[in-house]
Amino acid sequence: MITHPNSDDILEAIQIALERDVLPECTTARGQMAVVLAQALLQMAREVIPVQQQYLAEEFNALKQTLAVMAKELDGVSGPEADRVRERAASFAAQPDFPVIPPLAELLAAHDAVKTALEENMLDTDVLIRGGHGGAMEAVTRYREVMGPMIARDFATMVVGAGMVGRG
Repeated sequence: MITHPNSDDILEAIQIALERDVLPECTTARGQMAVVLAQALLQMAREVIPVQQQYLAEEFNALKQTLAVMAKELDGVSGPEADRVRERAASFAAQPDFPVIPPLAELLAAHDAVKTALEENMLDTDVLIRGGHGGAMEAVTRYREVMGPMIARDFATMVVGAGMVGRG
């Protein structure tokens, strides 16, 4: 199966490394407290990351609507302050709302399912290629055209220093 860690997996691995590898080496109470604090901050990030984009999109849309409502409440009011309120509302009214972003867990499950389907396709097209069936190699070529840039992007973002991050 093609796997790559999501942000939660990476943060959890760091928490485990801190617990197993760093904390036992800390000989002072201050060092131990620093490790425990780092673990707490990582846990906070693990809880925020899955919902942050959803919240930001929802909040942007709601705040943009609030600007419009505030401007409407000032209909008939004159003066530079009221004009600035209306200008701000008009400025953001021109921007489209952000779409609703699916929950991260739902997106990850769908992504894993489509990856599994592609893996199964590769097994089937391999049999078809070995059987001499036309079109199977072209199907694999289409797969490579899509996966190549994705793999390159993953490699570019997940490589640290001289090698891949991981535990042996």
